[in-house]
Amino acid sequence: CYPTHEVFLDMVNVKLGRDGTARGMSPDELRRSPPKSTSESDGIDYELIAELLKMIDSSDDGAWRFVSSVETDAIAHNSKAGAVLIFLPGTGEISQLIATIEEVGAPEHWWLLQLHGALGAEEQQDAFKTVFPQGKTLKIIACTNVAETSVTVPDVTVVIDSCRERRTGIDKFSN
Repeated sequence: CYPTHEVFLDMVNVKLGRDGTARGMSPDELRRSPPKSTSESDGIDYELIAELLKMIDSSDDGAWRFVSSVETDAIAHNSKAGAVLIFLPGTGEISQLIATIEEVGAPEHWWLLQLHGALGAEEQQDAFKTVFPQGKTLKIIACTNVAETSVTVPDVTVVIDSCRERRTGIDKFSN
């Protein structure tokens, strides 16, 4: 069992030295304004996620770097243990994130995996393995929110949620 702490985007931006207040786009804003770039079309900052992963990997404290020191003083932990699970709304966003991570230069020791319903059973099982392939030391799983409620990945210690999801429904104003 791992200790849990919530860290919000404002704190992540402070720790990464990013300027400005974190501000996502509401679904209405996304519909009204034309996208300026691929990442803005869905409101997900893929570069931020890639930067966050690099910081988690390079910091001696791992993801604990983003938790205030008051909360971590009493916790004995292995800061580099476990996998990172990233929730995204769909397979297109998963592919975009993996492409962005590869563009910014993912280290060779990262094991990048996808987890969604369109994958074959064998590919899905990779996400549940706790023994990594040779040379891999950090497992990063980009998945849809189906993994949020229907499966448990045993070694996940860090969760990054894009706060975006796909829902089927009817807009009562436009049908």
